Amino acid sequence: MVSDKAQKVVFFSLLLVIITSYVIFFSTQANAQDEWWNENWQYRQKITVDENSGTTLTEYQVRLLVDTSSLVSASKMNSDCSDIRFTDDAGQGIDYWIENNCNTLSTVIWVQVPQITASGSADIYMYYGNPSANSASSGISTFLFFDNFENPSWSSEHWTQAYQGTDGSWIIENGYAEFSSGSSPGAISLADGIGLNDYIIESKTMHVGSPGASMGLIARADINGNYYHQELDQSRLWLYKFAEWSYHNLASSSVLSVSGDTWYKIKFAVSGAVLSAYSYEHDAEISASDSDFSSGRPGIQVYSQTARFDDFVVRKYASIEPTYSFGSEELFDDTTPPTWDNQDQHWNSVDLGDINELEAYGSDDRGLSQAMLSTNETGTWTEITDGTYGSPFDCSGSIGPIKTKFDWLSTSVAEGSTIAWKIRYIDMNDNDAYTDEMRFNIKVSGTPEQYCSDDTLYGECSTVLPLYCDDGDLVDNCDTCGCSTNLTCIDNECFNVSCTPETSAACGSNIGLCTEGLKTCQMNGTWSECVGGTKPVNEICDALDNDCDSEIDEGCLCRNGETRQCNGPDRGECKYGISVCENGQWTECYGGIEPLQEVCNGKDDNCDGNIDNVAGANSIESTHCQCYGGEEPKKELCNGVDDDCDSNIDESSECCNPGETRDCGTTLGICEKGISTCNNDNLWGTCEGGIKPEPTEICGNEEDDNCDGKSDQYDPQCKACDNGEQDEFEVGVDCGGPCEMFCFEIPWLIIITAAVIMTVIIIFIVYPAMVRRTIEVGTLE
Repeated sequence: MVSDKAQKVVFFSLLLVIITSYVIFFSTQANAQDEWWNENWQYRQKITVDENSGTTLTEYQVRLLVDTSSLVSASKMNSDCSDIRFTDDAGQGIDYWIENNCNTLSTVIWVQVPQITASGSADIYMYYGNPSANSASSGISTFLFFDNFENPSWSSEHWTQAYQGTDGSWIIENGYAEFSSGSSPGAISLADGIGLNDYIIESKTMHVGSPGASMGLIARADINGNYYHQELDQSRLWLYKFAEWSYHNLASSSVLSVSGDTWYKIKFAVSGAVLSAYSYEHDAEISASDSDFSSGRPGIQVYSQTARFDDFVVRKYASIEPTYSFGSEELFDDTTPPTWDNQDQHWNSVDLGDINELEAYGSDDRGLSQAMLSTNETGTWTEITDGTYGSPFDCSGSIGPIKTKFDWLSTSVAEGSTIAWKIRYIDMNDNDAYTDEMRFNIKVSGTPEQYCSDDTLYGECSTVLPLYCDDGDLVDNCDTCGCSTNLTCIDNECFNVSCTPETSAACGSNIGLCTEGLKTCQMNGTWSECVGGTKPVNEICDALDNDCDSEIDEGCLCRNGETRQCNGPDRGECKYGISVCENGQWTECYGGIEPLQEVCNGKDDNCDGNIDNVAGANSIESTHCQCYGGEEPKKELCNGVDDDCDSNIDESSECCNPGETRDCGTTLGICEKGISTCNNDNLWGTCEGGIKPEPTEICGNEEDDNCDGKSDQYDPQCKACDNGEQDEFEVGVDCGGPCEMFCFEIPWLIIITAAVIMTVIIIFIVYPAMVRRTIEVGTLE
C-alpha cells in the first residue's frame, strides 16, 4: 500500500512543476513590457478618458487634441514631439500615432487606451520633456489597420481589387494612393479582413485638379463587388449601396464647398444596419439604415476623374466617442541634489564700502533659487540679500556662472570683521546644495583728513568716500578730495555728468519729416530738452516718413483716400462694391451685390457662372435643374432627365443606348467574362454568360474558385496556420487554422512541452519507483 508520505511527495512535485511554469511565463511577460520610463522625461499630465456609449471598450483608439505649441515654446517638449509617450495608470507604455504636425494649438494624437469600462473612466498619462528622445509614433501599432502609402510594396500586399469598371487604374506612389479614372468607378479593399463587422474608417482624400471626382470610402465589401459607399463629390456628401453593379442612393447632404487639390478628412462608420458619413472640414454628417450587407472588408473608391487618398485608418466602433480631460502638469520627482564647481571670488578691494562678487557654476538645469549669506567667526549664518544671475539661464545642462553681489555700503559692518560667504542652490524639486565657504577681513585703509569736533571719524578723502569734516559739519569738498570714478566735481559737488556746462549741441534727426533742434548742457552736467526742430509723430499713411525711421507707411494696409473693388464677383446677379482707405485701413465694402443662394429662377443667383445649378425652387423657368416640385438631386437614372442637377443629362457610365452591349465580369481565376445588354430603360442589364465566381474558395484543387486573384495556397480561406505566425488577435500563431487551441509563440511551446515531459517522468518513473520503495520497506518491517 502506498504511504501518505509518498502521495504527498508526488502531489507537491506536480504542483511545483505547474506553478514554476506559470511563474516563468508571466514574469517573462512582465519583463517584456515597455520600460522606457526614467527620469529623463521631466513632465507628465494625467488624462482621464470617460466612456459614453454604455459599452466597455477594449484597446480603443481615442482622438486627443493637444496644445503642443505652448509646451514647445516653454522648452518643455521637442519641436517635433519626438519625446511624447503615453502609459496606462500602471505605468505600461501604450501605442499612439501623431496625425498632424507638431507645435500647433490642436495637434491630433490617437492613443490606444487598453480598457474603458462601460459608463466609467480610465486614466492614462502623457509624458514629455526628453530632448534626446526619438519618436515612437506608430499608426500600424495603434489601429486595426493603417496605411500611409509610404511603402508601395507593403501596400500592394495588403490591398486587393473590389470592383473595376471599363477604364481607370490604381497606383501607389509618392505617399498616397491614386485612381486615374475615365468615366467608370474603381474600388480596392483590404486583402484580409479585420475580424469585425462594425468599424470606423477614416482617410484623407483629394480631388486632383478641378473637383469632379466622386471619391470616398467603402465598407463591407464582398467578393462579388457589393459594398456600402460613402462619397464626397464636388458639392455634396453621399451614402450609397453598390449592388449588382448598380448604385442605390441612401442619403445626401446639403450643398458643400469642395475645392480641387485640397485634402479633406472623411469618416465612414458601420454598425449593424446603421451607416453614417462625416466630413471634418465641413462638419457635415449624414446617416442611413440598410441591412443587406452585414459583413465585409473596408476600402476606398473613385468614380469619374482622378482622386488621391492618404493616412487610411480602420479603428474600432463606439456609438458615442469617449471624452477626455487633462489634469495639471506634474514634474518628475528627482531627489538628486545639485553640485557646484569652479568657485571663485572677485574682490575689487577690501575697503569698507566697496562692491564685491562671489561666483560659482551650478550643475543642475531645472530651476534655481539662491541666497547670499554672511557670518562672523561665531558661525551663525544670517541671510543678507537675494542673489542675482550673472548670466542668462543655460538649459544645455549647466548653469553658470552664478554671480552674487554684495554692497557693503548697505550693511553695517565694523572694521576688522571677518566675513564668510557662500551661495545656496535650490532646484525645482527642493533639492539644495551650498558652495564652499569663503572668507575675508574688512579693514579701513588710509589716514583720515580730519576728525570732527565730537572726535568721531566720519570719513577720509578717497575715491570711495569723498567727504571730510569742517567745523563739525559734513560737507562735500571734491575740490580737495576729488570724486569717485565716472563722477565730475562741479562747485564742490560730485555729479554723474554727460556734458560740459554751458555748451550746446544739435539734437533730434534730419530723417524723414524731422529736423534737428538744439540742446544745452546745464550746470549739473546734464543735457536740457531738445528745443526747436521737428519731432517724429506716428505714421498717418500719407506716403511720408512721419516717424522719421527711414521707412514710409509701415503698418499701413493702404494710403488714405485710395479705393478698391470688393466683394463681387462681377458675374451673374453680383456686382462689385467699393472700399475706401481711412487711416491706413480698408473700410467695409459699400454698395455692390453679393452672391445669394441659388434658386431655380432662370438667374445665376450665386454668381458661379451657372444658372439654376441647384435643386428645389419649384420654378418652371429652370433650364438645368430638374427641381419641379422641390425635388432634391439624386443619382443619374439614365432617363433623359438631369436627375443630379449638374447641367448634364445621363452622363453616368451606367447609362447606355438600348441594344448596346459590353463585356462584364472578370477573367481572374476560373472566371470568364460575359455580355451585358442595354435595356429599354437605358440601363445595363445583368451579366449573361461567362463563368461567375464561386461563393467560397474550394480548398485543395489549386484553383482560384472565388476569382479574387488568390489560389489555395495564398487564399486566407484555405490557409492553415504555420508555427510562429500571428493570428488576428496577435497572440502567437494563426488561429484560423487547425492550431486554434495552441496559439502560443515558440518559446512558450517549448516551456509548456518541457513541463508536460517533467510531469510524465514523475508519474511514470518517479512515482512507481517511490511506490516500489514503500512496498519494500513495508516488507522488511
